[in-house]
Amino acid sequence: MHTQRQSRTAATRCAVGDTSGHAVLAEKFSQAVRNNLPVGMTLEEAWSVHRHCMNTALSDAYSATHNLVRLATLARTLDHLPTHLWAGAVPFTLSVAEVRIPPAEPSVIDPFYLIHALRIMVEAEKLAPTTPAAQLLVQMAEAHRMILGSDHHHIHVEDDAPVRVVALLSSWKHYAADYEPVFRHLLAEMLDEDRFPFGAEKITPSESMTVIGVRFALIRLAVVTKTVQHQRLLTPEEQAELVATLGAVLARHASAKFVLAMAEETAWGREARLRALVGDISSAIPSRGSESGTTTL
Repeated sequence: MHTQRQSRTAATRCAVGDTSGHAVLAEKFSQAVRNNLPVGMTLEEAWSVHRHCMNTALSDAYSATHNLVRLATLARTLDHLPTHLWAGAVPFTLSVAEVRIPPAEPSVIDPFYLIHALRIMVEAEKLAPTTPAAQLLVQMAEAHRMILGSDHHHIHVEDDAPVRVVALLSSWKHYAADYEPVFRHLLAEMLDEDRFPFGAEKITPSESMTVIGVRFALIRLAVVTKTVQHQRLLTPEEQAELVATLGAVLARHASAKFVLAMAEETAWGREARLRALVGDISSAIPSRGSESGTTTL
């Protein structure tokens, strides 16, 4: 299946050795963290840590979701390590991450919780039903046989909802591999925006990865839903519109406080649960369907 290719962002260019992309990212990062460096860490060391994380996100050795989980494992180590040791510890911790990742613990309720979270955010925006975000919410709810009733405190689903979700995921397998570059790029942009693991918000590295993981999972679920509904890959323009629509809502309402409160209720803060939420049931890269190709946002 052949798709269009758009120009790379600075994050992607940096990972493939483009010095201009590297310079853009380094300068952007330096300006953001130079006045808030952890104790005992130089700006060069901080950039080295961040760059290792970005390269992990963009690595094609694993699936995008597994790259996210590897970073969550790294974050767990950084939580308990003095900051002046981070620069030296990050490469080794990532090299042994595989032996420390727990098996995924899926829950059938996870997609419904994500859609419910989107509903809370859309309603907080007071958006008209015809706006893209409101329409996307309805489409995702219908695809998962979820009822958007007046009771905001409970999740209502039809009896056949679990069967519908299984069917949706089965159809998604035909498209999953083609979206790997898209999701790696998305993860890298989220890390770059958060300046991970230094965090735009005053939370621990593990909490940062939980917030990033939940936001990532919601966008991924939207891509899965729309792709299966259309029975084709989304065009680059459709991808960009979808990410922009959700990104605007997430930027205003998916604060760390909001996401971490939800994660406490759903146990998404635990690696095994977060791994399942983002769809990383296996570290294997999804195999392609009958045709091959790549797509980027």
